[in-house]
Amino acid sequence: MRYYSQFEIENAIKNDETIIINDEVIYKMINGEYDNYIIRQGLCGRNVENWDLSGLSEQMLQRLSFDSDTKFPKNLQEQAQKLLENSKIIMQEIQELQEAGITGKGVNIAIIDTPFDSSQFGDNLSYHQMYGVIKENHGITVTSIISQIVPDSQIVFFGFDKKSKTRNLDAEKLIKSVIGYERLKADVLSISAPVEIDKELLSENCEVINSMKFNSGETGFRYGLRRNIHGNEVIEPADCQSEGKHKQEIERQVVNELRKIGIDVESINESNIKLIINKLLDLGISENDQRLQLVKKLSKSPEEYKLQCIRDDKATTPGKSIKNADLVCIPSAGITVKQNYGKIKYIGTNSTSFSIPVITGLFAMARQVNPKMTLKQFSEICRQTAKEENGYMVVSPKTMIRAVSRFKKEDKKISIEDAVRNEITQSVTTEDIKRVKRVEKTNDKDAREL
Repeated sequence: MRYYSQFEIENAIKNDETIIINDEVIYKMINGEYDNYIIRQGLCGRNVENWDLSGLSEQMLQRLSFDSDTKFPKNLQEQAQKLLENSKIIMQEIQELQEAGITGKGVNIAIIDTPFDSSQFGDNLSYHQMYGVIKENHGITVTSIISQIVPDSQIVFFGFDKKSKTRNLDAEKLIKSVIGYERLKADVLSISAPVEIDKELLSENCEVINSMKFNSGETGFRYGLRRNIHGNEVIEPADCQSEGKHKQEIERQVVNELRKIGIDVESINESNIKLIINKLLDLGISENDQRLQLVKKLSKSPEEYKLQCIRDDKATTPGKSIKNADLVCIPSAGITVKQNYGKIKYIGTNSTSFSIPVITGLFAMARQVNPKMTLKQFSEICRQTAKEENGYMVVSPKTMIRAVSRFKKEDKKISIEDAVRNEITQSVTTEDIKRVKRVEKTNDKDAREL
């Protein structure tokens, strides 16, 4: 069965070829055997009405990413539209907490990411960006996820060029231009980009959730799961981000294409990358040409090229069937987010970039209930209240919030372990969470006995 890299898709469209995408192709992309460009973004903004998608099931459609500009064949139009409309809620438990008033009210969130079209957000967003930096969808995706979890939190956004060699200094300079000689007043700083900020710029109460530490497991969380959107909240693997296995196959294709235009090479590596790029530019190839982009990507080392992915280990004990089993999994695939210029996008894949804003939103919920909660305490509570689902340790927002609320009661000096032990033995209802909220406003004895 043929598969399609980004370059092959562009060629097939130019040559008016019929592109065939079915379950077998998607399955091999998920397992890293094929280039997974189709899964990540290959359908966004495209008219695929004439593609042959007759062998694509609804289950595999959920694994793809597409946006409101994607035009599907008639047999998939209704399913795709439902995914776009019904996937705005990341987890059912989060929605229940929101209905009970846990919406991040009173919590200030700072975000550092790539610039975007901020017109789609209301007064809750204070937006700042470096002059001249091009808008892209990464920053708006992150911000959209956070705002969907905690719609009443105040967000201040700093947009910068994450590809810049001076990105740390650039981001700090932008922050200083906004806060002056004061400290950034935020409860949490969310960074889904490779940048670090001097803590002297932040208020003492500000916790930092950084993707660089996330990947090391230091925060206690990991990505790699998706939720089935058919209403049954089933956890299933979302490891469709591995790219290492197909590097050699992509390189073979690109080398063949280079030879067709007169550039005779055997491989693409650091020693010949500059020469190849110069020859492409001499031939009038633009910077946006896929051949040039793939050449640059293939010149990287295997460690740089291969994205992180989650793989099941052999099951041992319940909840211990994955690597680093003590890390809590964050369901963040299969969601609909805002994109630039009024578009919305369904994301079927998973990555650190999508998990960081989910954790940020959940931490903001915890900070609403307990403003003194530290990130370390929050992480430990999430770990101890996590539910075992299909062998995975998965975050449980409602049980977490209950434990956070009980841990807040300083008069009892309760430990995290005791707070968790008291919560996981009880069923959690929306009415329970409403009583949690009343504790701060009333002397209701029943509420205090929650």
